[in-house]
Amino acid sequence: SQTCKGFNMLIKEVGEKYLNDALFLRKEGKQMSLALRCLERSAELGTAFAMFHLGFACWSGGWSCKEDVTKGAFWLKRSADKG
Repeated sequence: SQTCKGFNMLIKEVGEKYLNDALFLRKEGKQMSLALRCLERSAELGTAFAMFHLGFACWSGGWSCKEDVTKGAFWLKRSADKG
């Protein structure tokens, strides 16, 4: 239905906004904990690129993230599944 399509588009836009905020904050090198939270939120909303970044960050300990190979593998797989 139109309502579902509109809602899905809104979720996608919000996810991309969180991703853009995360990438900006990371580039600035400030507020890394906020950047990571934005990245996580974007991934949770289904943004494949954010899932990839979050997976790699968890896997490698990037983005000031505590290294967690299991969590990293989870997000990398979800990213790959999403395309």
